Amino acid sequence: MGHIQGVGTVMSHNHLGTITTNKNSLFKVSAVSNAGVQLEYAYESGSLPQGLSVHPTGEIFGTTSHVCFDLDESNTTLDAGTTTIDKKFTFTVRASNKDRPVTSTHEYSMTLRKLTNDQIADIYVKINPDKKTKKEFDDFVASTKVFPPESLYRMSDPNFKTGKREVLLLSGVHATSLSTVQNLLDQNFYNTKLRIGAIKIGKAKNPNGDTIYEIVYAELEDDYATSPNTVSDKDGNTLYINSMNNMRDRLKDNLTVTSYEYMPHWMKSTQDNQLANGYKLILPLRYVQPGEGDKIRYKLQNETSFDLQKVYFEVDRIYVSNHTGTTIDATRTLGTATGDGNQTVFTLPQGVTEPKHVQVTIDGVSVNTVDQSGNAVYTVSGTTLTFVTAPANGSSITFKRKKTTFGLNSRVTFDKPNEATPKITADTTEFTADTSDGTVDTTFAVTVETTFDSKGTTFFSQPVTFDQVRPENTQLAFTRENVMDGINNTSKHRDLIRKAS
Repeated sequence: MGHIQGVGTVMSHNHLGTITTNKNSLFKVSAVSNAGVQLEYAYESGSLPQGLSVHPTGEIFGTTSHVCFDLDESNTTLDAGTTTIDKKFTFTVRASNKDRPVTSTHEYSMTLRKLTNDQIADIYVKINPDKKTKKEFDDFVASTKVFPPESLYRMSDPNFKTGKREVLLLSGVHATSLSTVQNLLDQNFYNTKLRIGAIKIGKAKNPNGDTIYEIVYAELEDDYATSPNTVSDKDGNTLYINSMNNMRDRLKDNLTVTSYEYMPHWMKSTQDNQLANGYKLILPLRYVQPGEGDKIRYKLQNETSFDLQKVYFEVDRIYVSNHTGTTIDATRTLGTATGDGNQTVFTLPQGVTEPKHVQVTIDGVSVNTVDQSGNAVYTVSGTTLTFVTAPANGSSITFKRKKTTFGLNSRVTFDKPNEATPKITADTTEFTADTSDGTVDTTFAVTVETTFDSKGTTFFSQPVTFDQVRPENTQLAFTRENVMDGINNTSKHRDLIRKAS
């Protein structure tokens, strides 16, 4: 955490530390006013890692993007892979007070380290109580008597909101298509029930052992926790047991997972017993300030009429926090060739529109589109790439179309007219407006034209699709209702029976 001693002058530089891609920020900056007034904070200048922002409390909210600087999509290594490429971000924060002319700026920096090119996802199970219990539970979590606002940690940070009845099942999943995850639900994933256990406190600590925040949580008890993955019935049919452990193992065994690295910080921190919790099946109740956890636990045990232990939650679906969805570049075919010292023209495996859209290496070294003097090294026309100078005899050449990028957190707008304009279809030279008599009303003019880039829009020959922005927390419902589904499934309509395939 950065700290400004005094307000009213420009302060020195403060390095907050290192954060890796795909991680929630715990950074905070703070200032002390000589006048004793309360301060608010705002971003002034510079740059933060993509996905992070300065909150008025001084806390830096958000989750770092998986996109950051690297070389050749991490294909280029330095010092035999022992050197990492980090990026330092420097930015200035202004501390001020609304009522008095008190202000100061301070420069901070943080280092972003890239661990993977992939986006990282978490997989949750959604807990569904009955309607009555749901209302009681929601009222309980929102109670300011049990959870005073001044005791809470990062109330406005979406990464620390609770009450959604989502339970972390697996962290650090390298995002993949939803169909891949859905196909894993054919074993072990059946509706099951979990019981509320003991109320406990977890602590997230910094490297110095200081507590950053505490979490008040309820342990969840699974009646099938110690069951094996499979059992056989008397006819030799295999039944897949629906324990939470088995569901978790099923996902871990079939997806790319870096679980511990992306686990919630408090699960990795050493607790008061000098041991780290590691993964725990828990229901988060509230994230609170250091030292507040025990006070709230006392209130839960002595000052509330809502009995958590009597709640029995049913689990019938998982939520995936991030997935690849539909992509423009589902396949990027790698092409290879061998230079003979004379050949300059080569065929690409996929057509591109500009030289910068293809990634070319010769003997493992990336080749730029132009040399240091700005002269072209190669030109491209569709699937034909032509070198100005033929690659050397025996050289190993690779070609791969680069990923298409529209830019994160940007939107493409199609013909958004003035709010007062009725339905309109338009471009830069002509337009048609709908009128009651079918005639063209020329009183409506285009306010914004459709533009992808300054050189026109080009689609490749392979299929290209555009979807709506992919939803976060996409749910995948369990398709079966009980462990006996390994043999047959009796649906809620008693006259329908589906035999296992």
